[in-house]
Amino acid sequence: SQPDLETFRTQHAKTEWNEFQRRTQTLDTPLDLQTALRLALEGNTEYHLALHRRKIQSETETGAFLDLFPHLYADAEYRWRSKLRIASSKSADSGSESLESSFSQQRDSKTGSFEVLFSLLDFGISYFRARQERNRGRFFEQQIRRTRQNLALDVTRTWWRAVIADQAVSAAT
Repeated sequence: SQPDLETFRTQHAKTEWNEFQRRTQTLDTPLDLQTALRLALEGNTEYHLALHRRKIQSETETGAFLDLFPHLYADAEYRWRSKLRIASSKSADSGSESLESSFSQQRDSKTGSFEVLFSLLDFGISYFRARQERNRGRFFEQQIRRTRQNLALDVTRTWWRAVIADQAVSAAT
C-alpha cells in the first residue's frame, strides 16, 4: 500500500513548528536594537561556525608552536632470565676444555637511552609553519569580525526599515 504523504508532511511540519516554538525566546519587553543584535548573534549559525573554526585553528597554532622545540626520545628496556646461562670454552688446538664452566651473562639486565634531537633545518621549517598558522588564526579572527559586522549591518537595516514602516503606519492612521 502507498503511504499517505500528505498526512506525513502535515505531521512532520507540526513537529518542526513545535520544536521551533520550543526554542524561540519570548520577550517581556519591547524589542530594542541591542536586544535584536544580541539575539541575532546567538542564533546565527555562520557566526558560531566561524567561532568553532577559530578554536580549531588555535589548537593547530599550538601544535605548530610546539614543533619549534627539540625532539626528545627516551627508550628503556629490562630483560630477565629465569635460568642462568652457563658457558664453557674449549681449546681450538687440543679440543680439551680450557676453563671451568662459568656464567656468560647476568640473569637480568637494564638498558636505557635518552636522546635530544635538534635540527636547524627542522627548526627553520617549523618556525615558518608556526608563523603561517598564526597568520591563518588572524585570518579566522577577521572572519569572525566580518561576520559580526555583516550581521549587525543586516539587523540594523532591518530594524530601521521596521521603525520607518511603523512610523508610516502610525502617520497614516
